[in-house]
Amino acid sequence: DLKDEVWVPGHEIVGRVERTGTNSKSLLGKRIAALLPCGGGCASYVRIQAEDLIVLPEDADSNEVAALLSTYMTAYQCLESAVGKVVKVEEEGDDESVAPKEETSKRSFKWSLSGLFGNREEKKKRSPLYGKNVLIVGAGSIVGLALIDLARNAGANVYTVSHSAYM
Repeated sequence: DLKDEVWVPGHEIVGRVERTGTNSKSLLGKRIAALLPCGGGCASYVRIQAEDLIVLPEDADSNEVAALLSTYMTAYQCLESAVGKVVKVEEEGDDESVAPKEETSKRSFKWSLSGLFGNREEKKKRSPLYGKNVLIVGAGSIVGLALIDLARNAGANVYTVSHSAYM
């Protein structure tokens, strides 16, 4: 029911900080990029927490940054939806079906740009992917490469499958 609300599309933003709160005055006038989890990126102005953005170099191409954010957001959402799902394949001859079974847990990633980029060991060890085996199918695609990067930075053991044309 959107009767009293207006939804504005767009999850990736690249722009300049126009106003700040008292604790983030150093960001005023800086070029930044961010992901908006609920849309709004096509608006003229957005309000976002300082910890959810990254400062960009002045010469960074806005279109390239937005494309990078879109690719990594797709990969991030894919990993986020898979976190906690463990597929167990029963051995042949078991009484139960050979079809994979899923088990789920409630652990998930924190939604923020800082969760996407960087190699911070303390965050890595708290990641639900830390020490887990992750298989990435289609690893030669742009989203596949982003999946590899994110899973490795989360501390996962990454295994990949790709078509020979992309290797």
